[in-house]
Amino acid sequence: MGVYDSNNRKWVKYTGWFTVSGTNIDVTKSFTIKTPTDPGDIGYQAYVYYYDPDQQKIVFGDWDCAGKKTSGIPSATVKNFVITPSSAQDGDTVTLSWDVEGPSNELNILKNEAYYWGEENGNWKWIYIGTSGYDLVTSSDGTNFVKSYSLNHVPTHTGANWYYVYSMYWDWCSKSWKGFNYKIEYIAVCPSDSFEPDDSSSDAKTIARVDLQTKVICPEGDEDWSKFTLTEKSKIKLETLNTPDDTGRWNTQMWLYDSNLNQIEYDDDDGEDYFSRIIRILDSGTYYVKVNAYSSVGIDYRLRLITKPVLKCERYFGDSSKTKADYILIADDSYNDNGNWLSDLESQLDNIVEEGMFEVHPFDLESNQNKFNIYYLTEEYGTGSIRPDFCENPYNYKLPAYDNSCSNQHSDFKAEIVGVVHRESSNPRECARGITFCFEDIKNTQMHEMGHALFGLADTYCCDGGYWSPSPHPNLWEELTDCNTYSTTNFNKHTCEVFTADSGEDWARLTGP
Repeated sequence: MGVYDSNNRKWVKYTGWFTVSGTNIDVTKSFTIKTPTDPGDIGYQAYVYYYDPDQQKIVFGDWDCAGKKTSGIPSATVKNFVITPSSAQDGDTVTLSWDVEGPSNELNILKNEAYYWGEENGNWKWIYIGTSGYDLVTSSDGTNFVKSYSLNHVPTHTGANWYYVYSMYWDWCSKSWKGFNYKIEYIAVCPSDSFEPDDSSSDAKTIARVDLQTKVICPEGDEDWSKFTLTEKSKIKLETLNTPDDTGRWNTQMWLYDSNLNQIEYDDDDGEDYFSRIIRILDSGTYYVKVNAYSSVGIDYRLRLITKPVLKCERYFGDSSKTKADYILIADDSYNDNGNWLSDLESQLDNIVEEGMFEVHPFDLESNQNKFNIYYLTEEYGTGSIRPDFCENPYNYKLPAYDNSCSNQHSDFKAEIVGVVHRESSNPRECARGITFCFEDIKNTQMHEMGHALFGLADTYCCDGGYWSPSPHPNLWEELTDCNTYSTTNFNKHTCEVFTADSGEDWARLTGP
């Protein structure tokens, strides 16, 4: 039998060999060893080893722990984990500080490790920062010991930098480190923000029409204030957006206030992903915008303001019913060449409506005419208006905003359909894009493009149109049998024919009355 000093890795006492026999052997041996005075003397292990004749070698049997420490301190805790400063700029050094407190009636060795959540070789993971070193802890009178630790670190990315500290003690019996507690905290590392300070309405920075400002919400609790002034009644869109080089799904909140800081509207997630968006029609005046982060820290984002004047309409036909489809007529830029665009448009309204739309079946029926309210724009909107190349470049042009004289149907003053009228001399191409369609021919083309915009119908002429089979109310079919079935069911007769498009595809369409 012998005693091994596991800390200094040497035998400090052992007996000579002796012979034992029997099935249950009970042998008592004792040793006198100096009292431990430093960590190097802590921890002894009593081994039993014997000679095995069958294996012809010495075999170690079981062993046990003895000495000044035979158990750990699992009831100790990590406390008061603090990161200073509470926020940092890129490149700043932060200090991690914490305490370890617990009982230890006997000697033991304590150490702590710190980690942060970072990127290494393209992978995000907990990365080791360092250790506090080793401490000998004891409290012979039974009271708790308290040890304080600290480490310095330079955060490696903007936003929330997460850290945790982990405390461990040496278990002499298992010859291993065992942990009993850890704490997690984070610090916001703030990228630069040229708009700071903007943390209150008094520090609000001006944002102009179609402006796109890159801002930062950092540190935690930061608010960004902006302001803008409208010189006329306008439709505005305020939205927060991701930055071009960022794929994070940040979560913003946005408030809109009047000049007296009365809240007009709040929005959380009406923008893309978890970004914010507010669309309103506002009178002239000064307005304030506040943005903060719902659950993210240290985020960079873009704030955009788009404004356009709200224009007035007159109702040409219909009434104030909200159950009807609103149809707004707008003159394109071809009416602006002589300064009499409105009078020129008004002079054509009878032709466009009475001799155009209402002359074509089924709108020649009064019952169908009464399903519409028809308006026309009474104010010029200049460079923002639609020009004759709208069909070739539809996304270059934005329709104007209308006030509530233009529509009874929608709270945001949108219409079901918008007809853009061309002059004969402008010789444009007719088309439909969404709810907007352009036409010159007041009868056939107006109704054809309205069929696209209002009812979603496909082209049925041969042979270079836009062909598809609308659902659930088709006017074009991929198979002749499907067309005949629809015709028989709805009209009690076969009135279908097949034509071949320029693409080589065959389509079936209705013919005849």
